[in-house]
Order: sequence, then structure tokens, then C-alpha cells
Amino acid sequence: MQKIFAWFFILLIILYLSVTSCKSGRNRFDIDQRELPQVSLIFRDFSSALFEADTARFAEYLRQLQPDFLPFLNANLEDTANINRLKNFVADTLARRLYHRTKEVFSRTNTWKSQLETSFRRFRYHFPEIQLPEVYTFISNVQPEQAVMVGSGELLVALDCFLGADEAVYSKLGIPRYMAAKMTPAHLVPAIWSAMYEAHIEDRTLRTRVLDEMIASGRKYLFMEAMMPDLPDHILFGVEPEKMRWLEAHEGEIWLSLVSEGLLYSSEPVVFRKLLSDGPFTAEFSYDSPARIGEWVGWQIMRSYAQQQSQKPLQALLTEGDAQTILSLSRYKPKR
Repeated sequence: MQKIFAWFFILLIILYLSVTSCKSGRNRFDIDQRELPQVSLIFRDFSSALFEADTARFAEYLRQLQPDFLPFLNANLEDTANINRLKNFVADTLARRLYHRTKEVFSRTNTWKSQLETSFRRFRYHFPEIQLPEVYTFISNVQPEQAVMVGSGELLVALDCFLGADEAVYSKLGIPRYMAAKMTPAHLVPAIWSAMYEAHIEDRTLRTRVLDEMIASGRKYLFMEAMMPDLPDHILFGVEPEKMRWLEAHEGEIWLSLVSEGLLYSSEPVVFRKLLSDGPFTAEFSYDSPARIGEWVGWQIMRSYAQQQSQKPLQALLTEGDAQTILSLSRYKPKR
């Protein structure tokens, strides 16, 4: 009986160590909130200020708004041409429809502000020297390439780019399904952190090989994961859940293909497009696969590297070492 108990106790210890080992590797940046500094973000809603305006005294109203909304009103408001452009935008049928849709969607799903504040506490913990921005929301008439813009002390967020994958306006505008899948309220905060990374942290060194671009992308997703450790991978990566399941099930096969075909060190534009460009799938692998497979593998390499270099802070992981060194030190070798 004592021998059975002893073996049972040892088994419990092994299970505990394996679980904690997994957690320490995968979630090493999930800092206890009690250790995080407090932050207080300023949110300014330019869309409401603009679309609820009294157009009978529009010029005077805009001049009153100007000090609080300089990112949008940094122009001569004595010039009637500037006033008329804004008045025409407010009267635009599509713009007004999008404004009312954002009010409807985000009145039901307005958790993004608290989610953003929590993740900014993590940002301040890791990057205390970077100034926190003021957050402005606006209507862009659905310009996904301008969904999030980071300026000098401000963060501009186009809420009409996050209304939901099934938003009728997106379909009418001809936005592909794989793009619309990332235009949901759940993807808003990840899009903000992607833009923040590119604005403040990303190394702009020329990347000539596929491996260089993979590791550069992997750094970004490691950063985003550190800012939002509770989000599922498919939201962070911006693909549908079944696409993420395909990636996880075929990770070993993907890596074997990249290595055996010598794609990691390719500088051919066609290989870059095949592995790193966005789209509905990667035809060379499977129609069930997502695009940007190279980015995802780069993320897994960076995860493995962060686990191996467990004493290095996030800043160092995002800036130190070239791609080849990171690959070697990561010991990345997925099972087939």
C-alpha cells in the first residue's frame, strides 16, 4: 500500500512539473496583475462629436472642438473649403450609416476599452520609457489599411473597420471573407497592438531572406501575446478557428517542407508571397490552410526561443540576435 501511495505521489509531482513547465514557457509574460502599474487612458470619440454636430453652426462648433481633436482638425477652420469637406462627410450616406452601426455594435460590445487599458498596463510594465497615447475613435468609411494609426502621442482607431465578419456593408464593398474575418470587435485590440509594435518597437533592418521575415513577424506576435496573454491564438493571428487547428495539426509537416525545400534562406519574391502574403489560404499546402504560414512558424520559433532564453526580458527578446542565431538557440523542432 505504501509503495502504491509513493508511486502515486511521484506521478502527481511529474504531472505538476510538466504543467508548470508548459505554463512557464507558453505564458511567461502573463504577469500577475497585482505587479502591473496602473494606467489611465484618455478616450476621445471624434465620430460622435462630428456626427452629432449642429450643422447650422458647424464652423463655430468645429472651432470649439479643435483643441480636443487636433489629429483630425489641425487645419484652418476659417477656410470654408475645409468646413465644407467635413460637412459633406457628415452628410454622406455611407458615413452616417457606418456611424450608427458602430454605435449599435459597440454599445453591445464595449469591453475593448477595459481590455486595452489592461494591456496598456502590461505595456507600461515592459516598456516604461514609451509615452502612452491618447485614444481617438473615428469613422474611416471602411479603410482597413487605416484601421489603426499611431501618431506622436495619439492612437487613432476606425471603429467602422471592426463591425463583424458578417457586416453587410463589408460584403457590399467587396471586402474578401478572409479580410472580413479580422474585422470584428474581438480583433480591435490585437490590431492596435500590431500597429503599436510597428510604430515603436519593430526593427526596420532590411530583410532579404524568408527566415529574416519569419522571425521579424514572430517577434511581433510574441509581443502581442505578451500584451494580451489571455487571447486565443486564432484571434491574435487573425484567422478563423478551423484554420488555426489546421496549423497546429500540421506544424511538423510545414516545418519539414520549409527545411527540405530550402525555403528558409530563399530571397525569391515568389517564395515571400507564398509564405508571408495575406490571402484566403496557402494553395501549396492545402485549401484548408490559412495564408501567412511563414509568419505563424516564425511565431512558434520565437515562442521556443523565449522559453529557452527564460531569463531575458521581453525587450531583449524583441531586439537581440539575428534570425539565424534565434533559430539555432530556439531548438525549434516540431513533432511530425
